[in-house]
Amino acid sequence: MIITAETKGVVETFFLDWGLSLAAGLMFGFAGRREIATAASAFSTRAFRLGLAYLQVGVLGIAVTLYLMRPDWMWMYWVPSAQLPIAVVILSFAMYELAFLAGFSVAPALAGRGMMTPVFVLVAGALTAGQVASRARLEHFGTISEYAAGTAARGFTSNPFHVEPEIWFFAIAGTASILALVVLLRRVARRPA
Repeated sequence: MIITAETKGVVETFFLDWGLSLAAGLMFGFAGRREIATAASAFSTRAFRLGLAYLQVGVLGIAVTLYLMRPDWMWMYWVPSAQLPIAVVILSFAMYELAFLAGFSVAPALAGRGMMTPVFVLVAGALTAGQVASRARLEHFGTISEYAAGTAARGFTSNPFHVEPEIWFFAIAGTASILALVVLLRRVARRPA
């Protein structure tokens, strides 16, 4: 793969997802801050176990499925996924775990300093800005050559009966993921028995 001026400054869906993983870590670390304060290790808490389980199913599971459906879309048509070494793909998915760990690890300290809200607003703002800036690429589904040719299908069209399968998957899995997040965060926020 040759890096050109067109591929510099890339914002892939991976990068957006890493921010989402960071946000999930922040939320679980914040919700479990009282439990973490009394635990020998933050990583032995229910907050960590439930947060990590959520990450695997509610974030990483969706991302892997979308990668299997549309790998070029996950790279937002900036790099040809077929030419990437498998190590790059594995490391890209490993970054979800690291981002979650980072968020989970710093959340209790941020909360103790009254910094949780500003940091969470900053992360949410960056995610929103990334999505807005890359919306033209996010709303098309196809291969890198289809996108370059202008033939990649749009997720939504003027025909209400045509919606790309990825949109249906994301709508259903994303809704289930958000509902699970709310339930798990409420569970974590209650003091353990």
